[in-house]
Amino acid sequence: MWQDWVLAVLLWMFVIVLIPTILHPTNKPTLSTSLLTAAGNFTLALVYATLSLWNGALGGLAISIAWFILAIQRYRLDRKERRH
Repeated sequence: MWQDWVLAVLLWMFVIVLIPTILHPTNKPTLSTSLLTAAGNFTLALVYATLSLWNGALGGLAISIAWFILAIQRYRLDRKERRH
């Protein structure tokens, strides 16, 4: 299905545009934003999988992992800031 490929391309583009934020040492979104976005994208990945949109499901999983990485990074930065 062409929709599967469109979803996959868009989701992987979103992963690519998050890379600079993931690599930046301090510029991170808030923890709540990162967690909610990761959970929402993971849910969408599950929905795509139930529709047999496997490329979209993999893209959704990738973007949810990217947001989860940002959540972990924000959490660690917040803990570090509280200690000082």
